[in-house]
Amino acid sequence: MSARKRRTRHPAAPITAQASGPQGKEALAPWKWRTFPVFFAFALGGFTGLYMGIFSTESPGFFVFASAFWAVILGLAFSRMTTRWIAGKSQARRKKQRAGG
Repeated sequence: MSARKRRTRHPAAPITAQASGPQGKEALAPWKWRTFPVFFAFALGGFTGLYMGIFSTESPGFFVFASAFWAVILGLAFSRMTTRWIAGKSQARRKKQRAGG
């Protein structure tokens, strides 16, 4: 007998086209689109793209509206990142106090 155990799939699990790759490797987990990294990449890409195309625009009214829109979206992304960073620091501090105190 070998020490290896075989993995068995649950019979109710749906089989997709990406269920197994070449040589039986497992596929990646399904991507979660409503996550912070996706939102941040969207905001940063839109803001950067707007300013990369600043010279190709002819309508100043549209540029003001578009820049305000992307600035708000990017500001929300940065505020979310900052809030998570501060919350992580305070949570680590509380955990350290519990362990040491």
